[in-house]
Amino acid sequence: DKWAVIVANGYESANDKAVLFIIDVETGEIIRMLDTEVGDSGTPNGLSTPTPVDEDGDSIVDSIYAGDLQGNMWKIDVSATNSNSWGFAFTQGNIPKPLFIAKDDNDVVQPITSKPQVGVHPDNGLMVYFGTGKYFAVNDQIVGNSPQVQTFYGIHDVGAEVASRSNLQEQTILHEETLSAFDLDIRITSDTTVDYTSQSGWFMDLESPVNSAEGERVVSSPLLRGGRVIFTTLIPESDPCGWGGSSWLMEIDAVSGRRLDSSPFDINKDGDFDIDDLIAFADLDGDGNIDDDEKQLKISGIRVHDVGIIKTPGVVSTGNDTEMKYVSGSSGNLEAV
Repeated sequence: DKWAVIVANGYESANDKAVLFIIDVETGEIIRMLDTEVGDSGTPNGLSTPTPVDEDGDSIVDSIYAGDLQGNMWKIDVSATNSNSWGFAFTQGNIPKPLFIAKDDNDVVQPITSKPQVGVHPDNGLMVYFGTGKYFAVNDQIVGNSPQVQTFYGIHDVGAEVASRSNLQEQTILHEETLSAFDLDIRITSDTTVDYTSQSGWFMDLESPVNSAEGERVVSSPLLRGGRVIFTTLIPESDPCGWGGSSWLMEIDAVSGRRLDSSPFDINKDGDFDIDDLIAFADLDGDGNIDDDEKQLKISGIRVHDVGIIKTPGVVSTGNDTEMKYVSGSSGNLEAV
């Protein structure tokens, strides 16, 4: 029966651990300090911004999700009325265990520095959405010749740990091209279904089919709106006189990670979402032929030129199933999408 502040310890702490604090908002007393026990001077860790969730609709927080620099997505159970009973949702003996550990195809951990988003799965349980990557430390802006591929995840939480990305359905970025007439780049992603009887969610590697791995990452919180997950990415640039980089604005189906059944972007800005906003005749499989499933493809992401790096957009509903996304970029420009 109290209000509390829920805060992560952040990065570069004295003990290099990832820790969550729950603080009495009136007195400042620490109600509970929950240490993941992961991290040391050799593998420094830190907890990112947490997301509290009310699972049963009684306006009281039941679970808290947060990621860390070692790729762990933690779930903390605070549903008990006695705070002494609060603790990590998954343990092995007395050792805390995460819901999921984000790792790339080479089994290397991917840091989580953005706040996760949590929604309800239509069948059962919850969906936890987050991207990987970091952009706050010295040299994070340097991509190099072989940058680690970062990933966006949708993890199905049904009260059990998800072992690895092999338990998830892969979605991919299939096609990119520049639409010079509209001063933007577009992306088309896959539309593979997810079999939730055997799979525990989905993932999408942030790897360009044109430029391969280019240091793309997620460092801001995603949004959930109308069954869609909306997130932005960041690609650093090497030019010291530039805007620091560029960003993609992605919009896909939340539960499956598939591209949407209708275009989420009014590409030609005529006020209608119709066939003129689709990309036709994209040879996705490279066989030299345009197959039926390669015609009139829906766009999953856009990169607006001259805006630079963007973060989570502000969204305003304008009626008639239309909304505007406002993004401010590192170039100093503001763009309405």
